[in-house]
Amino acid sequence: MTSLHLRGVSYAHTLAAVILDEATLDLAAPPPSEARPFVGVVGANGAGKSTLLRLLTGELVPTTGHLDVQATMPPRLVPQGVGELTEDVRAFAWQWDGVAERLRRRLGLDPDDLDPALGRGWDALSPGQRKRWQIAATLAEEPDVLLLDEPTNHLDAAARELLVDVLVGFRGLGLIVSHDRGVLERLTHRTVRLHQADLELHAGSYVEAAARWRAADEAERNAHDRARREARRQRRILADVRRDRSSAEAAPRRERRLAGPSQPDAREAGRRSAQRKAEAALARRVTQMHARVGRAEAAADGFDLQRNLGGELGFHHIDTGRRVLARLTGDVEHAGGDVLLRDVDVALHRGQRVHVDGANGAGKTSLITALLDVVTDTPEQVGLLPQELASPTAVVAEVGALDPEQRGRVLGTLATLGVDPDRVLVTEAPSPGEARKLALARFLSSSASVLVLDEPTNHLDLPSIERLEAALRPWPGALLLITHDDGLARATTRTTWTVADGAVYVSVGEEDGGAP
Repeated sequence: MTSLHLRGVSYAHTLAAVILDEATLDLAAPPPSEARPFVGVVGANGAGKSTLLRLLTGELVPTTGHLDVQATMPPRLVPQGVGELTEDVRAFAWQWDGVAERLRRRLGLDPDDLDPALGRGWDALSPGQRKRWQIAATLAEEPDVLLLDEPTNHLDAAARELLVDVLVGFRGLGLIVSHDRGVLERLTHRTVRLHQADLELHAGSYVEAAARWRAADEAERNAHDRARREARRQRRILADVRRDRSSAEAAPRRERRLAGPSQPDAREAGRRSAQRKAEAALARRVTQMHARVGRAEAAADGFDLQRNLGGELGFHHIDTGRRVLARLTGDVEHAGGDVLLRDVDVALHRGQRVHVDGANGAGKTSLITALLDVVTDTPEQVGLLPQELASPTAVVAEVGALDPEQRGRVLGTLATLGVDPDRVLVTEAPSPGEARKLALARFLSSSASVLVLDEPTNHLDLPSIERLEAALRPWPGALLLITHDDGLARATTRTTWTVADGAVYVSVGEEDGGAP
């Protein structure tokens, strides 16, 4: 049977970025009757989810321990990136066996699209279209072990449904890293939580498993709070006992001063004996209370609680005073040079919050690129987060090179997005999610008057999406948000530009202060 086994596996990028610490895990392929065939892999950004998948493929080698995969072929990984047209995708496009044809048909893929002479070419395809090609090419190989790293990044709702319908039929051992709760609910019957450098296997999907471990985490925090309160109570008792002892020692001295030298010897001896007994009893009580305080403090210190990150942002937005920041009219071309959008007429106003909506390939990114070309000739400062960062390590290096004041602002903002600033600047291999939040932190703490976010939830874990939503609500500048996350769009925007059928349709919400 197809299975994988980790025994005491450890791996670290650096001494400060430990991914696994003597982790153990056993997984086997589910029975064919399992309606949700995948195992979900979840954890905070930077916990090491992508690294775990690379360890399973053999691309990375554990520092210690043993990793064994029982399968007829090596595990196949579909990574997060969609930048290059790989040979396996190229070959799949022109396979005409039943499996390949069926996958192309079910995922709406046309081989002509990959040839610039016949269609648009790979570089002109949207990231969502490229992702469908990647996954289809891997599924066509019919691997025993399939590893998917954020497979629904870039996908619109329709494409996500197509993909899930295909993946439900996978028969093998599948692991999926995803921040999409709906996808995890549809596809996973077990959940691996990568937490504090360990692997925890839980029954059920993410929602089912998370309810249990959050309850356990809350119970641990409550127990920690009780232990701290008990330690404080024991310290107060110890202080009272010490005061009693000090008072008991002072009383005989006062009596001797008052009695003078005429005190009878026998009476004095009896008094001193009683005093010594009382002092000895108090000394024993002080010693006992010291021990109790020590035990109470040890119990409180025994809890390994993660540091809570978060807080409110302080923005450095600069308002230029211009009412209309940019206006775009006319036709918009895509990367291939042909007209993609006709008779466009959109304007971005001061403080306006715009959701740019549309299917994969409709032209959302092309529209924003053309609008930003107009903004370039204005005094407005733009913070642009693209769908994919060219180099996560470069983002870390750029922040590390900032002057102390700027770097402090960025790192403070980073903490509100759920990343430990002390950790991210020392890692040699930041996760895509960590790098993405670092780039976001840099823009949010800058003097930008326009914030442009192209699929900002790509690579972010679920708690981070909630923190991003909270951070964007009070953003004082103009916001252009391209996203397929309807919840994020509803919470942070009031105007919608819908890109469809070669045109742009504008719908202005009543509460958008930047609307005309």
